[in-house]
Amino acid sequence: MRRDEVICQLRALAKLRTDLQRMEESLDTLTEDERDIIETMLINPRPNACDKMCEKLLIERAAVYRRRNKALKKLGYYLSEMRDKSETTKHF
Repeated sequence: MRRDEVICQLRALAKLRTDLQRMEESLDTLTEDERDIIETMLINPRPNACDKMCEKLLIERAAVYRRRNKALKKLGYYLSEMRDKSETTKHF
């Protein structure tokens, strides 16, 4: 492997680490139930995930999907805020 390929891969790895750290920080902004829903339904999807969340949280399917959507909005907002902050600091 050439030196420039190694450097390119190291830069990509550094970016992945940064992205992973941002995602972990954004997940920390969620409530325990929201995080559980996101992890069960999206991050590590399981068969019948929604039904399992209904049983666990004692709520209806529609409520699980509402909570999932609310959590996704929170994640999106937090990640966009972090992206905006990192872009602002790059300009200085």
